[in-house]
Amino acid sequence: MKFTKEQLEQLYIEQGLSLKKIGDLIGETKDYVMWRMRKYGVPRRTLDLSNAYELTKVELTDLYVAQQISQKDIARKIGRSQCYVRARMKEYNIQARDSGIAQAMKRGIPFKEDFFDAWNPEMAYVLGLLFADGNLSDNRFRLQLQEKDKQHVLDVAALLGIDSAYIFRCRSKQFGTFSYGFSVSRRDVARRLIELGLTPKKSKTMLFPEVPEQYMSHFIRGYFDGDGSICISSKQLLVQFSCGSVAFSERLRSILSKALKHDVKMRVDKRTNSYNVAFHSTRLGKLFYKYLYTRSTIHLKRKKDKF
Repeated sequence: MKFTKEQLEQLYIEQGLSLKKIGDLIGETKDYVMWRMRKYGVPRRTLDLSNAYELTKVELTDLYVAQQISQKDIARKIGRSQCYVRARMKEYNIQARDSGIAQAMKRGIPFKEDFFDAWNPEMAYVLGLLFADGNLSDNRFRLQLQEKDKQHVLDVAALLGIDSAYIFRCRSKQFGTFSYGFSVSRRDVARRLIELGLTPKKSKTMLFPEVPEQYMSHFIRGYFDGDGSICISSKQLLVQFSCGSVAFSERLRSILSKALKHDVKMRVDKRTNSYNVAFHSTRLGKLFYKYLYTRSTIHLKRKKDKF
């Protein structure tokens, strides 16, 4: 894996990961990361623990509920004890995970650890879905979908060899809605996903993976099921993709243009600071439908039915 200056700055400066943690993610030693920092001229940050004890409800909810990080690992992140994290959870009324699930997460939920090693239609689809709705953090990858897509979460989990007992259910306190998902951790799998372009805090930094041509439609279908939409506008089909990464969006636009033999457009959405790749044509919509579903082995039924 070629470790660029931009990737190092993103992990070390923007995400605040330690040298050891970066080394673990890329499969190298701490000394190697330090050597790269000197070579690229990336300055070392100074240690500042003045606000280490300040853990807000929003931060704790994101770490524990959204990212599925354990109390112990959260404590290590902020330089405090696990008792402190447990006390804040009680204060903020954040419900602890069931002990069985927590222990399974600690041991590592069993799944097909070689799932992303070789390309096939199912691997390409799940990878595309993770690029859209997945999350990678601390050697752990997670997929979480809205309540009405629970069955699809179960179907994807089955492909990965994850038992349905490990599917979690979360409630949004802001909207009162529920979602379902799974979260599994393996260092080697996380490294493989990073090699494929799925970076931690990926929304602005993810790169389009080098997908073999015969599996491209499956990857696009997975991404469409996550971050794509279809509707009728001015009596024509409107297909759109939304993404925060300009590099990913530009590559997606190029691939769709080639597949549809049409110059697909990309524009900046200044309201959300994201990029929209879209085409507004019933003729192109029909071509795209065939491109997505002709060889489909798995897809989000709700979205296909709407299409």
